[in-house]
Amino acid sequence: MANSLVNLSTRRGRTSQDVFACGYVHIDDVALCHILLFENENVRGRYICNAKVLEIGELVSILAPRFPTLPIAKMKSLGMKFKSIEDMFDDCVVSLVEQGHQLDLL
Repeated sequence: MANSLVNLSTRRGRTSQDVFACGYVHIDDVALCHILLFENENVRGRYICNAKVLEIGELVSILAPRFPTLPIAKMKSLGMKFKSIEDMFDDCVVSLVEQGHQLDLL
């Protein structure tokens, strides 16, 4: 994966993959955020737990030097067809409602 990511980040032209951005947060911070929210009586609504948003090129520049031999292939190269982002969030919300969570989205 590191070699593919380095190749992707060093291309002269930027593709849609180059500008893909995602939020990242350490699992320990997620747990601390949950505690903070549970302990704060003034909490209302929804909160986004996100430490940093990185474009794929930024992520590459962090990971490639740290893990140069990490052999990770893309699942799509094996024929994996991923569900859409809309399906992912639809299924997530349905699952939360089925578990008894009160959501104002549906």
